[in-house]
Amino acid sequence: MPVPPDSYPSRLSTSTLNIHQWSWVASHESTVVCLTFITVPRTDINWHYTFGFSLRYYCRLSTMASSSPDASVPNPPLKDWERADKLNVEVVGYGQDDKRVIVRLHLPMDRNYERIDLATTLMVLDVKHSKDWKCGWCDQPARETQIFTLSWHHLTPPRATLYLYFVCSTDTAHVRWALAREHDYFNMVQGWRYGPFPEARPHEPGEVYPLAASCAFCNLDETAGRPEGLQRCSRCKMTRYCGEKCQKRDWRRHKVACGMVHSVAFENWE
Repeated sequence: MPVPPDSYPSRLSTSTLNIHQWSWVASHESTVVCLTFITVPRTDINWHYTFGFSLRYYCRLSTMASSSPDASVPNPPLKDWERADKLNVEVVGYGQDDKRVIVRLHLPMDRNYERIDLATTLMVLDVKHSKDWKCGWCDQPARETQIFTLSWHHLTPPRATLYLYFVCSTDTAHVRWALAREHDYFNMVQGWRYGPFPEARPHEPGEVYPLAASCAFCNLDETAGRPEGLQRCSRCKMTRYCGEKCQKRDWRRHKVACGMVHSVAFENWE
């Protein structure tokens, strides 16, 4: 089947957020698969506040506008953690040696997959800085997170699942090969409807991305691997900080995602 023109990879560069994002979206029978590459340089910590504002704005926007559910599609029964009045999101993150994190969240009710993709992307930061993650395909510390999103926004209630892959760098051949293989798997499951694996933008000289093992606010490499460890948010029990000062400074951004977390489970960690 030919890929529609609007399904080809596209680049969105938002200078105010200091983000480079490449998204590829394909839709079939109300099921949306979105492959998103998001990398955030650590050149300016003010982007934390922009992220928080964007997520709060999404929460207000999603309550004002949402499409009607598809009455012709049967709805599966609610799982024990899902809510009928929310957008139920499950995030599954993969690192080295089959280490995983499963995060379940309740977002405001919404059926617009573009807003769903935006909101879940904004939450990746909180999941990324949750453990001393290493690349899923080598022993190097993880600095980037690659996302595959499955969205069932037509169901009642709407649902979305994010598959996160903690990687060292998308500039490396073994990571690109592995991500292409994961893309091919999703493509096969969905009947080869999603086209070729999109090309990522090469890193610019001097671009540095925060270690997943570092503090979620200051992002300093020296905060990773400290003997005394990092402090985890006592409310969501996920995001980590180097101290109370950084946690307080990040609260304006983090509190939105923090309040939506239903549960966090780390698997295969000693």
